Amino acid sequence: MSRADVLDVSELKIGESIVVVAESGSTTKGALVDADGAVLSVRVDRGSRVVTIPIHTIA
Repeated sequence: MSRADVLDVSELKIGESIVVVAESGSTTKGALVDADGAVLSVRVDRGSRVVTIPIHTIA
C-alpha cells in the first residue's frame, strides 16, 4: 500500500456501513479505529474491487 487514508467514522450510526474501494487486482489490508478505540478491520482480496464494512458495537 503506497499511502494510508484516514476515514472519519464518528458520524456513522450502528448498522451503517463504510465502502472501501481498492485498486483492481490488489491485496490491501487496513484498519479503522473508532472514537472508543474499537478496531474495525478490512481486507480487500486480490481481484476484489469494493468491500463494505458493517459498523457493529463491540462489548
